[in-house]
Amino acid sequence: DSVIEDIAASPSQSRKIFADGTWRDAGIFRREVLKPGYKVAGPALVIEPNQTIVVEPGWQAGITAKNHVLLRRIEKKRRQAALGTEADPVMLEVFNNLFMSIAEQMGVTLQNTAYSVNIKERLDFSCAVFDRNGALVANAPHMPVHLGSMD
Repeated sequence: DSVIEDIAASPSQSRKIFADGTWRDAGIFRREVLKPGYKVAGPALVIEPNQTIVVEPGWQAGITAKNHVLLRRIEKKRRQAALGTEADPVMLEVFNNLFMSIAEQMGVTLQNTAYSVNIKERLDFSCAVFDRNGALVANAPHMPVHLGSMD
């Protein structure tokens, strides 16, 4: 699918969108008006009856010969400085409680949907959240003896 003759499309109107951390004016394009060869530089919105395509700044939407929308990056991505590695104690506690709540809700759901007497009545189960390496992030206070086998 190659883009045929390049034609810069004109927006029908514009709206403000939040992109790259700031509010920007984005052109609004009706998809049915864009024919093969048309190009739309971001920031822009391509509106269709069933979807909206967001063209971010630094990207371009092109209409191919088969009338497909092809998004391409036209500007190099700016490098951004990494956030500090200092832990915020308030946010640490917020996320700790969030992950603990997720594990507890897992247990409630398991208990409510279980057929096993061991799970439903004896509460003989454990629920926990692990990271992608399998390290424990948070566990619910069910039967933590099971979690030893997760190491």
